Formats: sequence, structure tokens, C-alpha cells
Amino acid sequence: MADFFTEDLLQRKDRKVNEINAGRYLPMLPPERPVDPQWKCQSSGECCTIPKEVVMTKQEAAHLVARAPTTITLQFRPVEKDSRMVAMKAGPCPLFIFHSCIVYEHRPYNCRRFICMRPDVKAEPLEEDGWKNHMDRVNTNRTMRRLAIRNQKKAQRWGNKMGWSDTPAPEPSVIITG
Repeated sequence: MADFFTEDLLQRKDRKVNEINAGRYLPMLPPERPVDPQWKCQSSGECCTIPKEVVMTKQEAAHLVARAPTTITLQFRPVEKDSRMVAMKAGPCPLFIFHSCIVYEHRPYNCRRFICMRPDVKAEPLEEDGWKNHMDRVNTNRTMRRLAIRNQKKAQRWGNKMGWSDTPAPEPSVIITG
């Protein structure tokens, strides 16, 4: 009887170890994707054609509208969780014409900070939200994480230069005199 009980426990332990190794119990990192430490944008335009909308501040939207040709209609909707933000209808972006962004120098912060990091855009499609390609690489590769940080800082410098900050403006102080 003891042998059967011991054997059964060992079999269950082996099965549990195999399940853990197969990722059934432990959260696993995303699969490693191919990386290129010298990554450069290949200008496929998928980041301008696949996302359904681009979120930006109202200031960015006004800046964009002022620089877009008057023949192009830009559609915005308010972002529910933040009254300072709007979402421009994209998928494809109305400013992406003839395989080129016609307001590239004035593109919004979210467009500036997005990099897909795909070494071969023909071999790996851009996932619908776009960030999975990016985040899988950032989460599994130190070099790509550094590249993402560098790109984020560059976009942030642009935003600061434009007078935009990711922190809300302080509320005006009220002085009560009596």
C-alpha cells in the first residue's frame, strides 16, 4: 500500500512539474521576437494605416488642424477618461497620403513615440494595436528597451519644446483676503 501511495505522489509531482514547465501555472514572458540592435524605421506606413485612432491633447489637435490642408477633414472625439485629450479617427490616418505623412514635422506626440521595432516588416505583420510587437521586444530585450527609452525621451523633448507636458497644469492659487 505504501509503495502505491508513494508512486502516485511521485507521478503527480512529475505531472505538476511538467505543467509548470509548460507555462500552465507560471506567467511566462512573451516569446522572444527577432531584434535588430541597429533598428531603423522601414517606412512601411502600417503604423499610419492600421490603428483605428490616434489619441492626442486638444493642443496637439489644434496644432495639427492648423497645419493640415483644408481639403482634408479630420474627425475627433473626446476621450472619456481625460477631458484634455481627443482621439482622431484613423485607420488609415487621413494625413497619410501617397505613402507619406503630409504633416510629418508636426505629427502628434503618440506618433513620434511609436516605434514598432520589427526588423523585417514583410516577415512580421504589425498587430492591430501595434504595441504588442513593440512591448514584446521591450520586455524581453535590454537593447530594445534602451532604444524605446531613447525614443520616448526624444518625443518628450519635442513635447516640452512645444510647451506640452505630461503633467497637468497646477490649479491657480486662490488668495482669500479678509
